[in-house]
Amino acid sequence: MIESISAITLATHDMQRSVRFYTALGFQILHGGEASSFTSFRAGGGYLNIVAQSREKQWSWWGRAIFYVGDVDAMYQRALAAGLTPSTAPRDAEWGERYFHLTDSARRAARTHACHARIARRATLPQAADISE
Repeated sequence: MIESISAITLATHDMQRSVRFYTALGFQILHGGEASSFTSFRAGGGYLNIVAQSREKQWSWWGRAIFYVGDVDAMYQRALAAGLTPSTAPRDAEWGERYFHLTDSARRAARTHACHARIARRATLPQAADISE
């Protein structure tokens, strides 16, 4: 049985912009940096990796990563304070999450694909009813 995802790796044409984007949100660099071809960030118990690709490398798909945080509204304010532009304001979902969406500016600027991040608080699901007698 799969227990968790260890890492997600995303490609970028602009490592400097990607590193600035994720560090502005509070991700801690473990390896690499703005001038590196590979950067690894801590993401809770896992890792977010960014790999640089040449401008000739094109792709036509997009991805979404969901990062859980303790306070969605505080993270939203942090993103705004860093000059980032979330695509949605924080809102409550019918499945119990509170979330907002944010697009990695380095990917949008490259006009190749967009990596959307959903910043969310874990859903609080109702507990199963105890039907034992």
